[in-house]
Amino acid sequence: MPVPVVPLPASLTDETPQPDLPDPFTWGASLNLNVALLSALAQCNRDKADIRTFENNRAGQTDGTIKR
Repeated sequence: MPVPVVPLPASLTDETPQPDLPDPFTWGASLNLNVALLSALAQCNRDKADIRTFENNRAGQTDGTIKR
């Protein structure tokens, strides 16, 4: 019996917000922007890791639950 495909949660494929460039662009503002950019990158990497986990679980299970 075929098992229905469970879609990925929309939160994992939503666009990650891009931080705005500060105005004026000072050294201090540049450091704050770097922190915001690294945070956005970390969120993308978490989403990718969750997608990999989801896909691995989906390949090995039929109920679509995510197990970590």
